[in-house]
Amino acid sequence: MGATGTGKSKLSIDVAERFMAEVVNADKIQISGVSSGGGDLLARRIPVVAGGSNSHIHAMMVDQYDPKEDPFGRDRLPRHGRLRYQSCLIWVDVESKVLAEHLDQRVDDMLGAGMLEELESYFSDETSAERHPGLGKAIGVPEFREYFLRKPNAAGYAEAVAAIKYNTRRLAEEQVHKIRRLKEMGWPLIRVDATATVEARLSAGVPETKWARDVLGPSLRAVERFVVQQSSMRRHLLPPARHF
Repeated sequence: MGATGTGKSKLSIDVAERFMAEVVNADKIQISGVSSGGGDLLARRIPVVAGGSNSHIHAMMVDQYDPKEDPFGRDRLPRHGRLRYQSCLIWVDVESKVLAEHLDQRVDDMLGAGMLEELESYFSDETSAERHPGLGKAIGVPEFREYFLRKPNAAGYAEAVAAIKYNTRRLAEEQVHKIRRLKEMGWPLIRVDATATVEARLSAGVPETKWARDVLGPSLRAVERFVVQQSSMRRHLLPPARHF
């Protein structure tokens, strides 16, 4: 788990490839090419759950889940929730100022890669009923609504871009808040620091070496320890072999 832009999706794929596992998407909006889960998933491969929706991860992991309660409320004392599954919980973290700069740059990169044209196509549909309902909250759609429908000028564009950057930074802050709450609840989170990786990317350096050293390496070692431990526990729980 981790805030948007920290590299958690990349890490989930790297880990899945190493351990022949399957990535399960925990985001509220489906990511193309990543499984959303299946009834026979556990019987087939080790699941690697990844995504920014820590609320979904919490609901899936706790032994007793009450949809009426908000476990992440800032005015609530953290309450320990017993986990339903034995899991290796990895938190990909990035220093807040570095992450904010990276998220702003990512918005600029997305605009340079054609996001504005995609949004124009979305808003050019004649009626709201003709627009894909699942995209209404996708990045850029709420922020550019005013620009395309009422204020298609330079000022409107600048306001929309600023709003995307602000909302993305706020999303990241809220995601980190929820992860910290999970840690306060007693979740055994293993924190890996991707700050140097993101800084290398911002400075046009070589992020791969930092990623391997600070994020991928520690994560693979943690998962391997977990898998070995679980395998050992299963062997001890199996009944002794019967000889005929």
